Amino acid sequence: MKKYNIIYLLFLSFIIANDIDVINLNNGDVIKGEIIENKINKYIKIELQGGSILTYTYDQIESIEREKISIRTIGSNPSNNQSIIQTSPIRNCYQDGYNSGQQVSGGGAMIGGLGSGAFLGLIGWGISYLVVASGNPQPQHYEVQSLENNCQYEYTNGYKQGALKIKKTNVNIGGAIGTLIAIMIVSSSY
Repeated sequence: MKKYNIIYLLFLSFIIANDIDVINLNNGDVIKGEIIENKINKYIKIELQGGSILTYTYDQIESIEREKISIRTIGSNPSNNQSIIQTSPIRNCYQDGYNSGQQVSGGGAMIGGLGSGAFLGLIGWGISYLVVASGNPQPQHYEVQSLENNCQYEYTNGYKQGALKIKKTNVNIGGAIGTLIAIMIVSSSY
């Protein structure tokens, strides 16, 4: 009987994938399965364990993660017939850094865009955008010091991308408003 239990567990471990894709939705739902199609910035199709296929657009998705699956026997007796599947989350260092970068203030970039747009119009807006885009925002030291070496690099890259996205968006908002102000001032003087 022990021989069949071992064969069963080996067979089960080959049937079940080593990783599970986890999609966390904005509404709080958590979907677990295998991502079978991923159209970047459009949608993701995920196949659930029962064979159902669900599709979610990127604006519905908060984050995507992977979980490792391990099979262990219940109890201390290895001849116990019961086994469970246990999952543990794998840290997505890039996504964690990106989320942290999204929390950075973009107020300075907005004011810079507003001022340069108001004084120099479209040229000033473009200059302020180039200044912000060439920046190299870095996370605080305390954010990365506890991370493993391979995770520090990914976290820092994610942070940079997240922070730059916020700053570019804000400089564009400020630049657009500043340029409109400049156009209104010039047109009112005629």
